[in-house]
Amino acid sequence: MYYDSKSRVIKCSDMWIVCDEDHIMTSWTADCPNGLSFMPNFYGYWNDLRSDSSLRYFIIDKSDYQKMEKFWKTCDSHEQRAHFTKKLMSNVTVFMHTMRYESQIYVRSIPAAPACTNLENRIFTEEVLEIIPIVLRQQGTPIPDNHEFEQVLDLFGINKQLITIVEDPGHDSGRTEMREHGGYNKILSPDCTVILDPYQAVLYVFQALVPGVNWKTEKCPLHENCLKMLKIQILEVLKEMTEVRENSILNGEPQFSLNLTDLKPKNEPEEQKELIKNAQKMKENAERRLAEVKERKKAKKEKKLKK
Repeated sequence: MYYDSKSRVIKCSDMWIVCDEDHIMTSWTADCPNGLSFMPNFYGYWNDLRSDSSLRYFIIDKSDYQKMEKFWKTCDSHEQRAHFTKKLMSNVTVFMHTMRYESQIYVRSIPAAPACTNLENRIFTEEVLEIIPIVLRQQGTPIPDNHEFEQVLDLFGINKQLITIVEDPGHDSGRTEMREHGGYNKILSPDCTVILDPYQAVLYVFQALVPGVNWKTEKCPLHENCLKMLKIQILEVLKEMTEVRENSILNGEPQFSLNLTDLKPKNEPEEQKELIKNAQKMKENAERRLAEVKERKKAKKEKKLKK
């Protein structure tokens, strides 16, 4: 019945996004020319709710927020409002029940990296699976027993017009922040875990371990081929990251949790600590040299201004 229906798609390029620069993933609001306004479900209450492991991240609109304001008016303190928000907006299922299934459903989409513009936007699997029974109830369809993800939309006869796909404004703000100030474009998963996609993970590892070291001339004072082995292992980690499936990040779990202990020799347990210590020293030296370069540039600039 709904096989020909299509979800509406709203891109970040069609929104006016405002956020607190210190909390870009959790404080954003986005306005559209047609009057729609979006925000996170925990907007204004992130610090109160962030420690709750049951909290899920989803998008609401201005009308949803205005409906919540009616509930908040019955509270006597900020603590009570935070408790009420946690109770009613911890996930989409509870929220839609609170709103009597009258609210629009918004699903976040994450654009591919700029270098991979031929790839489709990605959507978190958890969000899709959670909204299926909600949409089925909205359109009056009995909820079937089989919730296999591969049979998600067409098999269940989902009316896609009840779903609006919204590019994640928090992700877009992070991309702007990275472009203007450096760093890494992080993503907030549905369970509010901060994660990196594989491309950002590669950038992080490379910038943390590679720059500032002369890989041809510098030598480890303790081991003859230490630096060579470290280089090989760094390249192996980077190669592993680049081979991750394009959509693998969407399981809501960070793909890599890398620190220097991952770069240990496989057959030299006695030398592991020394290798890690040496790698840390190289990283510290690189950071120190980078700071010195910045200071020299700053001094030159100030000298020119005085002239």
